[in-house]
Amino acid sequence: SIILGPIGALVTCHYGLTGSPAAQPRNSFGGILITSTIATTSAYIPLWILPLWVRIPVVTSVGIATTLALGFAHPPAGAVAIIFAQEKEPLWESMGMLLFGYAEAIFFAMV
Repeated sequence: SIILGPIGALVTCHYGLTGSPAAQPRNSFGGILITSTIATTSAYIPLWILPLWVRIPVVTSVGIATTLALGFAHPPAGAVAIIFAQEKEPLWESMGMLLFGYAEAIFFAMV
């Protein structure tokens, strides 16, 4: 199933905060792509090396710091990192559906 929380936050940014840098398509898609990739990749680290209670805050912090360093500030991206970091196995299909939903929402907000 697709993760709807971040998409709802994206739509709120696009239609409620249209002038905000966080609502711009570049930041929206770039931020989600970076944080979801980092978080999904973190699922390959065994739990005995990096337990969930450590992985979730570390991956979220690294994801947010990376997006800010690259200029892709987008607050819902932090939520995506938390959601994907708590999985015990990589969910590449869910990440793909989320990115498709984001691309679709961005397209309709621009049209």
